[in-house]
Amino acid sequence: MRRKRVHRVDEVDNRIIAALRQDGRKSNVELGREIGVSEGTIRKRVSRLIQEGIMQVIAVANPQKLGYQIEVMIGIHAAIDKVKEIADRLASTEEIRTVSISSGVYDILTVALFRDNDELLDFLMNKLSAISGIKKTETSHLLRTLKRTYDWPVYVGVAEGTRASATRSRRRQGAKSKT
Repeated sequence: MRRKRVHRVDEVDNRIIAALRQDGRKSNVELGREIGVSEGTIRKRVSRLIQEGIMQVIAVANPQKLGYQIEVMIGIHAAIDKVKEIADRLASTEEIRTVSISSGVYDILTVALFRDNDELLDFLMNKLSAISGIKKTETSHLLRTLKRTYDWPVYVGVAEGTRASATRSRRRQGAKSKT
């Protein structure tokens, strides 16, 4: 299997990402002032981060407020030689929000949104059942989503490859100050 290229980001990149996660509408001038670099540097860095697929600047809507009241997770058992083909087909389906090829109980896991149970039933009976290679599905209603996030820690001020040691060092310093 081919390995994906790991993109290197430095502290300035991480600070740009962190700032845009707080407010994706900040101008390059505001970002430059906040981070301490020129507007041109910000413009070039943001462009590169987007072009390399490291980040996207998008609006994230609340699906329930847009009328999508039904959210389901669908676990799929598939013919082993069709897993990638099925996952690709599901990824192009309008209703599906997430598609993952997985290990464990299911070959493919998906999350889908529907306005009501009639839409869900139509999807299961007409669209999903028409995909060749699916052996079995199991659909679970997600009754309440307690957390939905699209971010994770961005390490600012810590050099690449030293995150764990920096965390341990901060813990030790905190322990010393308590004694």
